[in-house]
Amino acid sequence: MRQLLDISGFWPGLASAWRGEGRGVGWAIGFGLALDAALVLTFASWSAAVPAGWGWFFAGLCWVLVLGLSVAGRKRGPARDEQVEAWFVEAQRHYLRGHWIEAETLVGRLLARRPDDVEARLLLASIERRTGRRAEARATLRRLRDCPPAAGWRFEIEAEMRQLEEREAEAERGQRAA
Repeated sequence: MRQLLDISGFWPGLASAWRGEGRGVGWAIGFGLALDAALVLTFASWSAAVPAGWGWFFAGLCWVLVLGLSVAGRKRGPARDEQVEAWFVEAQRHYLRGHWIEAETLVGRLLARRPDDVEARLLLASIERRTGRRAEARATLRRLRDCPPAAGWRFEIEAEMRQLEEREAEAERGQRAA
């Protein structure tokens, strides 16, 4: 997949369009139109009024501009994403060891940078459930359930909700028995 995205860099905007970015679709269409215009100006006999060099100039300008923006974006973007990913991995490590405070601190830092991170919110709900903060866990899960990017995580969200309900039922049975 990574090689496909590297190859797609030869068509400006194609890589970002592949990732679902609207700006990339615009650049890809714009470059396509500039390239089409350059080809028409070069090979059509009726286009003698406009020199073909202008078409190639604009197509090349579009290509260089998008390439420059892409390189600048790569220099800015990945370091931040790598940091966020490192926080998530470290939060998971603390979670698996039962270090709830450390895990929640890292998840909070991550969510401050990426508030719509579904995986981090799901981990937060699990931490809240395990630390006995059932109302907070329920609120986090409801917020996740209503979040459109969480559609792919419905099964996990529902499983976490079931575990929360089981924990609440156990607490009620314990209170009745006492």
